Amino acid sequence: MKQRLGVNLASERVLESEFDFATQALLFIPATLPDVRDPAFPERAAQEIIRLLEISHGRAFCLFTSYGQMNDLYERVRTRVRFPLLIQGSAPRTALLEKFRYTEGAVLFATSSFWQGVDVRGEQLSCVIVDRLPFAVPSDPIVAARVRALQEDGRNAFAEYQVPEAVLALKQGFGRLIRARTDRGVLTILDNRIQRMQYGKIFMESLPAYATTRDIAQSNGSCRNQARKPLCRRLILVLDIFLKGKRCFKSVLTRLFPRARPARVQGEVREPAWPQLQGAGDAGRAASRFDRPAVRLHAFEAGDPRHRRRRGS
Repeated sequence: MKQRLGVNLASERVLESEFDFATQALLFIPATLPDVRDPAFPERAAQEIIRLLEISHGRAFCLFTSYGQMNDLYERVRTRVRFPLLIQGSAPRTALLEKFRYTEGAVLFATSSFWQGVDVRGEQLSCVIVDRLPFAVPSDPIVAARVRALQEDGRNAFAEYQVPEAVLALKQGFGRLIRARTDRGVLTILDNRIQRMQYGKIFMESLPAYATTRDIAQSNGSCRNQARKPLCRRLILVLDIFLKGKRCFKSVLTRLFPRARPARVQGEVREPAWPQLQGAGDAGRAASRFDRPAVRLHAFEAGDPRHRRRRGS
């Protein structure tokens, strides 16, 4: 990069991220998928995407390196899931993002323009799926010209240009998931070259310190815990309202129907007035429960000191 910019004497500094990627994101690399160049790869990739969407309850970006791959996987997936699917090209970019943000369980299929400059925070985006390592198309005129220039200079265009560009693009794509300290979710790369090929080490070393797994059970738990959060918050809110209402109801009942206090005579505590009236028949029971004057009268007859003082005064 410094050579391309002509600033070889510039100083560098790498700043630490504010995010804790090890606990906020899980990188899932399926172990059973064939090579991306295998004819069976599209169908196997579609099956893996469907399984991941079921685990994450939708709420995902599926990012592709070409329109052909995006359309192919979209057609394979759209009739086999219950989540609302959006695809790049069906509406303007801004409209698609707004619809994704406010549609529960939405899944967006997109290409390079959604790999960067997209900010969807919170639980609505809990999974980012990348179909293959994002190497630039060799036939692109700009890419072809830069590769040719490096080769003419006797340099390795693949190692010095194509791999670093792909690493940067992958980091940008994965960066769609963690946009705040409270964001959590699963990153998935369906291209097993990241672990099979020698240049895959460059990708892995360049990525943040994600927790990594090849076992879908771990991503299963991560996504489902994330998916439970809205439900848990609703339950907590309902419980809080219920408890507040219960306290208010109890306060009203206490004011309307206060229990009689024990009467004290010469240091002895007698039974409360309320239970003493329960044997006085139906009328006595009704009065003891609902008639405050009756409770006071009984307390007076039982020798409540407060009433004696009142009578004496």
